[in-house]
Amino acid sequence: MFRTSYIFMGVILGICLLMANCSKDDNPSPNTVNADLNAIPYTSLSEYNFFAGNMADLIGNEGVLPYDLITPLFTDYAIKDRFVWMPDGENGKYVDDESVIDFPVGTIIIKNFKYENVQPNNTTRILETRLLVKKASKWEAYTYEWNEAQTEATFLQIGRKVPITWNQNGTEFSTTYKIPTQEECKTCHRFQGDVAPIGPKPQNLFKNFNYTSGSRNQLVKWEEEGYLDAVPSNITTIADWADTSAPLADRARAYLDVNCAHCHNQFGSATNTSLFYNIAIEDIDLLGYCKTPISAGGDATGGNKYDIVPGDADASILIYRLSSTVDEIAMPELGRSTNHLEGIQLIREWINSLPEDDRCH
Repeated sequence: MFRTSYIFMGVILGICLLMANCSKDDNPSPNTVNADLNAIPYTSLSEYNFFAGNMADLIGNEGVLPYDLITPLFTDYAIKDRFVWMPDGENGKYVDDESVIDFPVGTIIIKNFKYENVQPNNTTRILETRLLVKKASKWEAYTYEWNEAQTEATFLQIGRKVPITWNQNGTEFSTTYKIPTQEECKTCHRFQGDVAPIGPKPQNLFKNFNYTSGSRNQLVKWEEEGYLDAVPSNITTIADWADTSAPLADRARAYLDVNCAHCHNQFGSATNTSLFYNIAIEDIDLLGYCKTPISAGGDATGGNKYDIVPGDADASILIYRLSSTVDEIAMPELGRSTNHLEGIQLIREWINSLPEDDRCH
């Protein structure tokens, strides 16, 4: 009898140990995230315990869920690895297709910026990790700079310029990458006077992601993991700007929505321009058709009269500013130090495809 009891206890202990060493789908470690809102920001990124094993592998611990966007913001061709974490028992709320998910207090959005094929040795290098932390009163933005050994990232407030050269599709690129200051983060993430996330909107999230368990729609996955209250069965998504099978106008509007509308919207930092690029805008005057700029000086216009001249990209201020890397001229103002050649070409083709507007003549 005692022998049988010992065997039974051994089996139970074995199952318990097995369960302890197993992890939730796509979360390879049962370690918990350290997120004391009163102590954040920590001095080092490792203190949060977001990642399992070698931190530079960016493998999320339990509850640190990876995600991607249909059309992402361009940042000097950097590759972005995104994650979201929420406290136990908390979930986000769906508002509508075009609005950022209403995240609960304690949510941390984690975005890592890295380059592959970095010269001279074709290595991978993570430059920074940005956190958006939802505290009781508002969102706060924190930036962490990775060391060259790729073993740790340290809290940074003042910003940094990092020269980097990398090979992309057989072409060598070089730039001075700008890690933003806290104030610069607040400029781009400003919404109705406060800091807010930009990318995680249902219209930009409703796509499949290749989890370790297989491909799954991201919002369905969030609901399954308890990170979202409910997912509507029908969500109108934005286009993938790089998908040439999609209509040109849809791709261009998606690109402008993601790269410009975080400032150029009715509640953003560029609301005084009356130039709005969020995808819901249908008024061509608000989009800039034959519209003279309100706040741009002469140097920022390139001698052009209108923000968008339908049928003539070269005469459009929008193209002039997208094609510049001069601080006082370039748009977006922050987040890039090199031109997005493919994005500029997309917007150029779209403007040239628009029917001419007599108001521009």
